[in-house]
Amino acid sequence: MILSVLAMRILWPIDRALALLGFIGVWAYRRYVSSRKGFRCAVAALTQEPSCSDIALEAFRGKTFSQALPDIRLQFARCRKTYAEYSRDLLNSANAHLATFAALGTVGAISCCPGGDGGGPPPI
Repeated sequence: MILSVLAMRILWPIDRALALLGFIGVWAYRRYVSSRKGFRCAVAALTQEPSCSDIALEAFRGKTFSQALPDIRLQFARCRKTYAEYSRDLLNSANAHLATFAALGTVGAISCCPGGDGGGPPPI
């Protein structure tokens, strides 16, 4: 018990310094990367709740690194689950529309772009 308390007192500054580095890393990610990557955290985009980086900043601001990790892992799990549910719902919706077209007798797929290959300008 005494060894455990002593180890915690010795390791606390290191743990807190790691949290500070984590905070700086998340801040830099938000400042320089997030706005340029072209997509958002699924939880923030679909539920209007705090994003993964919001949760990470708050956790690193008030806790040590080892105390913050469970909160961040939980948020990442929520984000993965939200994205998986959104993707599944989107796929189910698309499949429902395909079933409607199949019922109308449409055969095969057509290109959405003139030119037939879907990747270039229309032929002249």
